[in-house]
Amino acid sequence: MEISSQLTEYLLTLGPWVVFFMTFAETAFIVGLVLPAEPTIIAACLLSVEGHFGLGSVVVATVAGGALGDTCGFWLGRTGGRRLLEGTGRFREMVRRHQVRTNGLIERYSVFAVTVGRVISFVRTLMPVIVGSSELSYRRFLVYDLLGVALWATVSILLGVGVAVGWQMVGDVFGVWWPATLAVTALALWGLLARRFRHRRKTD
Repeated sequence: MEISSQLTEYLLTLGPWVVFFMTFAETAFIVGLVLPAEPTIIAACLLSVEGHFGLGSVVVATVAGGALGDTCGFWLGRTGGRRLLEGTGRFREMVRRHQVRTNGLIERYSVFAVTVGRVISFVRTLMPVIVGSSELSYRRFLVYDLLGVALWATVSILLGVGVAVGWQMVGDVFGVWWPATLAVTALALWGLLARRFRHRRKTD
């Protein structure tokens, strides 16, 4: 509850810049392993529908942050940052779990894994670093990555807008508690998606 309230407060204060920072940091600094960007995007869509800022600015922040974050992740891998993935302790275990799935995508889809992996939570966090440490050129990476970013941003924004439309239909029920409730809703939706992803990973 405290995290969701803080997220709402930051969005109301800083607007789409919060979305840009989260989508950028998710892949640029591997933050996505512990704090994916989707809850922030969904919450921002909800607030934009309420009139706090334009939906277009949320779209721009999502695409720009995702693309720039992936580029930073790629060059992190290209300059030897892959050693960061080795880590220690619990971080190392977390990375290894998702790295197996990421490597599986690369083996199966080759360069198209950049596009496919961009839409999969946790996998997209490691994909730029892993691909950056390979022999794939940045130009080819950028083309396939932008396709993935566009697809991922579209899905995330549509999900957020869909939640916002549904939220408007029940907004009167929650009254003055809507800011905290909308953030909780976004986090709950993300939790369901993450749980489904973990289930699929176990069955693979």
